[in-house]
Amino acid sequence: MADQVANYGNFSARSPVFSHISAVLNGLTTVRAFGSEKNVLETYHNCQNINTSAFHLTVTTSRWFAGMIDWLVTVFIAIVAFFCVWTGQAQIASGSVALMLVYAVQMTGFFSWIMRQSAELQNGVLYSDYGLVAAEVGLIMMYALTFTRVFARHLEMWTRVEVEMVSVERVISYSQLEPEADLQSTDDRRPPADWPTKGHLAFCNVSLRYDADQAAVLDQITFDVRPKEKIGIVGRTGAGKSSLLRALFRLTEPEGKIMIDDIDTKTIGLHDLRKRLSIIPQDPVLFIGTLRKNLDPFIEFTDEQLWSALEQVELKAAVSELPLLLETHMQEGGANFSVGQRQLVCLARALLRNSRILVIDEATANVDPETDSLIQETIKSRFVDSTVLTIAHRLNTIMDSDRVMVLENGHLMEFDHPHVLLQNENSLFAGLVAETGKSNTHFLKRMAAQTYEGRKDK
Repeated sequence: MADQVANYGNFSARSPVFSHISAVLNGLTTVRAFGSEKNVLETYHNCQNINTSAFHLTVTTSRWFAGMIDWLVTVFIAIVAFFCVWTGQAQIASGSVALMLVYAVQMTGFFSWIMRQSAELQNGVLYSDYGLVAAEVGLIMMYALTFTRVFARHLEMWTRVEVEMVSVERVISYSQLEPEADLQSTDDRRPPADWPTKGHLAFCNVSLRYDADQAAVLDQITFDVRPKEKIGIVGRTGAGKSSLLRALFRLTEPEGKIMIDDIDTKTIGLHDLRKRLSIIPQDPVLFIGTLRKNLDPFIEFTDEQLWSALEQVELKAAVSELPLLLETHMQEGGANFSVGQRQLVCLARALLRNSRILVIDEATANVDPETDSLIQETIKSRFVDSTVLTIAHRLNTIMDSDRVMVLENGHLMEFDHPHVLLQNENSLFAGLVAETGKSNTHFLKRMAAQTYEGRKDK
């Protein structure tokens, strides 16, 4: 029990305190701007109270454990003393017996004193007609005390080692993880430099599971996406939307085949695969370094191309006002830029890559309406020749898609144009649309119908 409490106090209860302090330090400007010092301090006190409670429980449990050990040792010494008296057939003076009992009760606080008295016993200071027996009793007590102290010390060290071994266990578990596939493709399987040229994507009986003992999060998914198609991906939480992207980028190795322009992605290196795909995540991924490094991490583009990309996402004016321009230092996560600007930087990076397959993980979920509109229009105008997969949490972002993919519990349930799916009121997609509210449902249906009729006219 003591080691379990120590583990909780040292890790589970302490972690929220550190996390809260780190979050406050990173968002100190925001806290001060909104005058939230009182709320932040109250949250800190709550976290610290939990941590202190766990630490207090650890200390009291340790004290209880030490007390129990002392009692066990006392009983042990009492048994030893009784055994010595019994085997001595009452030949030991009553005073010596009482002295042994006092030693047994007070041995933890007076260990050094007991050692001295034991030595005196062995030297015959406590005289009796049977001094030899008294000396032997003292020697046995000394050995018993030494053994119990060593035993208690070993238990204490064992508990401490068990607590500290938590970190070692984590390191070992990481070292035993199955390594990723090769980063680089072999010469005979390296894709062409301009691959993919079309953006044709096909999933063939693709399944994905995060652990061999767990159920599949994707189960026998099969679909075909034509070049330049715009596909929306919808589903409830846990349906498998993010798992689909993990399979595409091989963040977790899937079963089955994923074909891009007739090349099986399993046959090429991870670097060659991921470099040819672009993704705009929901949470912008930016690194500590210059703005130039975040736009062009592999130094492949000229300044003119970088400025052109910034202009297309309407960031050129804002960057031009910065003293260091493209050499402006970006803090971790782009903290010195607004959320909308961070997302636009990611969009500019995707524009520079000009990949034939673009994945969008609801890139506009956390931005203001103006930035949302800008991102949507840029994607529609600049990625006309690209295949675009959009994971949607807001259905209005995918109602003008060529087709919508509806996932449920890892299965592909529906895959057609939004207007076609809405014709069946019992379809899963129609149910998702209905959950947005009556007025919004009419708006989404009208948008889908207009898009569908527009494509028929073409």
